[in-house]
Amino acid sequence: MKKQTPQSPTHGQAPSHIFKVRVTGEILDTANGTRQYHVDGRLLTFGRDPIYLRAEELPKKLTTDPYLRIDTVTAAPPDVVVIDLKSERVQEDAAPGPQTNLKSERVQEE
Repeated sequence: MKKQTPQSPTHGQAPSHIFKVRVTGEILDTANGTRQYHVDGRLLTFGRDPIYLRAEELPKKLTTDPYLRIDTVTAAPPDVVVIDLKSERVQEDAAPGPQTNLKSERVQEE
């Protein structure tokens, strides 16, 4: 029997993790009992029941919220959906000054 090796991520990509996210006890004592965030075009509502997220890294707005409890897990329970999040990319602001439209042409030499 051939031993299978774990699949490594595609070259240049960091491995993704599964995060278990739910609110802390302080939020559960409030009238609403939830926290909501727009992440990757989705509205995520965190409450008593955990939400499982797969990502290279969680968005900073989640990791800096003191009312969210975030744990890294090896796997989600079999009957639970894991939400895949795209990694957030930070775009650098363009340098100030006039905008130029640069085009390139390919020149073939004979």
